[in-house]
Amino acid sequence: MSQDPPPAPHAPAPFPPVAERPPGVVTAAVVLLWVLLAVGACGSAFLPVSAYLTEAWADDGLERGLGAVVAASSAVLVALTVARGLLAVRVKRRGGRARVAAIAVEGASLTLSVASWIVVGALAPVTSTSTVDGALETTTSYGPNVVAVSATCPGMLMSVLVIVFLSLADAKRWCDR
Repeated sequence: MSQDPPPAPHAPAPFPPVAERPPGVVTAAVVLLWVLLAVGACGSAFLPVSAYLTEAWADDGLERGLGAVVAASSAVLVALTVARGLLAVRVKRRGGRARVAAIAVEGASLTLSVASWIVVGALAPVTSTSTVDGALETTTSYGPNVVAVSATCPGMLMSVLVIVFLSLADAKRWCDR
């Protein structure tokens, strides 16, 4: 009877390849794009409702042409929101064009924010209501609307950070495989 040779020791199975991790600046930019997407989704739902209700409750009713402005603003906000989601996924997947497009989208967002500062903050009247001798008194003044201007500051800061992070050499190297 012949003896079988002892079984050969099995080599350990190789580990599956580990995906390369993106640099920290790319991860930070992608996270900021997702945060901006969430803020934009809330804003695109809130903007038309708040604009309508603000004007509907004003003493002189709805201003002519407001619906078109609100609809256009909401459409732009929805487009920016969708673009941010798509670009966040593509930048994470190392897309060079997505990196450039994300920088362009955030640049456009900054431009629109500054334009809204000018229109809402400087040109639009600021109405305030206060109680004077037991009666409500409404005053209208023209000047910077601090609330409207300061509401856009966090989004503008995040847009600037996305632009800066995606402009760094590590981000470019990651995306331009």
